[in-house]
Amino acid sequence: MKEVQIIRVATDKERKLFADFGNQLYAGCQYAVPEFAFDILDMFNPKKNAAYEFCESQLFLAFLNGRIVGRVAAIINHRANDTWNVKNVRFGYLDFIDETAVSEALLSAVEEWGRSRGMTHCQGPMGFTDFDKEGMLIEGFNRLGSITTYYNYPYYPKHMEHRGYAKEADWVQ
Repeated sequence: MKEVQIIRVATDKERKLFADFGNQLYAGCQYAVPEFAFDILDMFNPKKNAAYEFCESQLFLAFLNGRIVGRVAAIINHRANDTWNVKNVRFGYLDFIDETAVSEALLSAVEEWGRSRGMTHCQGPMGFTDFDKEGMLIEGFNRLGSITTYYNYPYYPKHMEHRGYAKEADWVQ
């Protein structure tokens, strides 16, 4: 198995790497709508995102042989957990190369971070609230996405199933 290094994003430089990785991964993909790095940076800035009044988050980056190969955000929405009487950590902004060791390491980082905060379940892709991007494509990879939804490569669902995740619902875009 390849050795993947996971780091907790802590510096402005690392936050910028996190914000830019999606566009790097999908460069040349005619179906992915580019992300605005400043939107992602604002999303994970407690001074600019009111959801931090009832949420907490941690960003992670994955490196392989010194190069960035994945990212994921771990989010706990305490208000949602209290409302539904659950202990969920959410994952979002999940992007990775087609390498099982990378997706495993990223999801494991989210799960471990959630467990360290008393969470018992992990779900996603989701954002801070239901007004954020949610879900994962399972078909329609050859259609132009929209800026309000995630786009992902066809290998993503296979990685999720390998990790033991199962879809909860079908949404149509």
